[in-house]
Amino acid sequence: MIRFSYQNNTKKFDLDTLNITNYFYLNEPVILKDIIPIRLLMLIKIILRRYFMSLQKDVTEYDEQLKILFERERKIKLICAELNNFTNLKSTLSTIIQHIKKITNCEAVGIRLHDNGDYPYYVSDGFPETFILKENSLCAKSESGEFVKVEKSDKFLLECMCGNIIRGRFDPTFDFFTQNGSFWSNNTTFLLSTTTEKERQENTRNYCNSCGYESVALVPIKSEKKYV
Repeated sequence: MIRFSYQNNTKKFDLDTLNITNYFYLNEPVILKDIIPIRLLMLIKIILRRYFMSLQKDVTEYDEQLKILFERERKIKLICAELNNFTNLKSTLSTIIQHIKKITNCEAVGIRLHDNGDYPYYVSDGFPETFILKENSLCAKSESGEFVKVEKSDKFLLECMCGNIIRGRFDPTFDFFTQNGSFWSNNTTFLLSTTTEKERQENTRNYCNSCGYESVALVPIKSEKKYV
């Protein structure tokens, strides 16, 4: 799962048109070595093509938007090159999230990957170390400190909105969820004050909001319909 955050609501996300099925668009074929980079490439393509991409009718603004499109096209080719030629996954993903930060102007970006039932941050950029330490594990714990498992399942119960997105717990009838299981909000304070835990699929810690993150987007990374 990939996460984007801003600590104020002056910058906005627009993920209304995010569509997980529309991701192939490069003219040249792409050969990748590993299933995780394949899904990350899919996600990156979505971001670059569907994120802030509505062109204005005004000619001057159109020219400016066109320049932005060309620059993003150049950056995505750099990212594709990283994915095609990687030798160290962590180093490669660290480089990629730096590119994503520049493309989206996000303050912080992080990628969680599966690790023994949990989904800790594998790479991140922009989040304080204290935030990563506090939020690294998503597993719910019992009073004795043991990880809690989902009833009638071997999987651990994952908390917070990150856990909801990774486990596929979402309801697209609410406008803060997309049809394909992403979450986004440009004002988490307002969201928390106007929705119930049940509507947010429960188990939310709300720590990101208490740290001042108002604009947050969470996008799942899938491999053959499985969350990685």
